[in-house]
Amino acid sequence: MRALALLLLTMLTAPSLAFDLEGHRGTRGLAPENTLAAFRRALEVGVTTIETDMAVTKDDVVVISHNPFLSPDLVRDPDGHWLSSPGPQIRSLTFVELRRYDIGRINPTSQYARQFPNQQAADGERFPKLSELFDLGKASGKPVRFNIETKITPTSGPNTPDPATFARLVIAVVRAADVAVA
Repeated sequence: MRALALLLLTMLTAPSLAFDLEGHRGTRGLAPENTLAAFRRALEVGVTTIETDMAVTKDDVVVISHNPFLSPDLVRDPDGHWLSSPGPQIRSLTFVELRRYDIGRINPTSQYARQFPNQQAADGERFPKLSELFDLGKASGKPVRFNIETKITPTSGPNTPDPATFARLVIAVVRAADVAVA
């Protein structure tokens, strides 16, 4: 019995067995996905790894987005109206143009919204830069890891930059933020 207690105590305190709480797209069940509001909420609830996806604008700014296009489930136009169909590709917009769209709430009439009944709106949220996510993580004062995904496939075509360019742009942002682990 004493050996079992010692084994359990060792397992609970061993750093290699520490629990990692990952926030998928921030905390999309609690706040609008892939927004700074969702990432802040993730850090507030104790997330240790933030998972997110990336896209690249026409002027080569690495931004946070799961989709390479503007989704009618998540995006309102500059006049506040929900998109009626998938919008333009992020790669076809400059960063300034992309920031005109509001992603601070889920479209309540969409089937997607039914999956997240507890999501709290954060009107006015815009597509963040990857660098803004890194800044938020650093400012939290908490240890945070990032699980970032390029949304690129062999059939992406003009929806994304070519793989080498995408990788070069992401690596530049990671290096500038000094968040890479050696």
